[in-house]
Amino acid sequence: MDQKLSGRLTPVDRSDEFYPWRRAYTCTRCFLYWLPLSAFPAPADQRQWLNLFFDRFADVIVKDFGLREEMFLQFKALDPHLKDAFLKTAEEFQPIMGLSRRPAAEPLPVFTLETGQAIGRGEMKLDIKQYMAEYCYWFFKKNPRRQREVFFGYGGTTTLFLKPDPSIVAPKLVVPPMVERLPIWKEANLEERLARTLALKDAFLSKSKQLFGADLQQEPHYRGLLYILPLLGTKDFFAQEEKEVEKWFDLFDVYINESPSDKGVVMAFKKDMEGILIDLLLRLREEKQIYPGDNRHA
Repeated sequence: MDQKLSGRLTPVDRSDEFYPWRRAYTCTRCFLYWLPLSAFPAPADQRQWLNLFFDRFADVIVKDFGLREEMFLQFKALDPHLKDAFLKTAEEFQPIMGLSRRPAAEPLPVFTLETGQAIGRGEMKLDIKQYMAEYCYWFFKKNPRRQREVFFGYGGTTTLFLKPDPSIVAPKLVVPPMVERLPIWKEANLEERLARTLALKDAFLSKSKQLFGADLQQEPHYRGLLYILPLLGTKDFFAQEEKEVEKWFDLFDVYINESPSDKGVVMAFKKDMEGILIDLLLRLREEKQIYPGDNRHA
């Protein structure tokens, strides 16, 4: 329960119930949780448990709160292993490139003539990624379970749960029966194409640019961006002004990010969902689905 609503001076400590997640009780701007990982890439048994947890979590959030799930993958996370998987699934998931931004991020370093000469002399190693913006991919074709199975646990996914845009529901096409029976009609799949076209007009895309790219509007590449995704770690929820954090939750209700800087997964709720989290973890324990390394409930 929200501390302000309950009237408690201090929140009830239920940390054992939602372990292995850990709540940041000192964060009053949202409901902030963190789950540590052994490493990135995460061990296979931790990835397996987390995939199961998020599959169950998504089922509840979508069904009970009417939210939809959008998943993103950071370009810089595409090491040789993930790059191969990305290319193999590109037709299946239809990734669309956009921009990620970290609050108060330092400007990108400039590749100077002196830098090039130092690299040429062997005095420096070239790390091209440090000169690149934080580009990412939005999985346009929705299949979050499969996408988590392929990409989650490598330090590069971000998931948003947000309200659907009612304006992009595709109208039902009225087609004469004789046309429906034609092979060319089935191959054309116009209903799916119409739904995809409308999805590119989803309000969250333009809203994300307004919220997270206001200072970029004069930049030449701004108009070509379809969306801007915030990259948030635990420190950002504490360091930014309260109004700034409230602005983030104008776009999404639930934010989940693999955060290498936090050595784990960050999860933030706009509203109190602790009861849902505890119920879900209790059911997993009853099924003997214990997070690897959780000695409390083993």
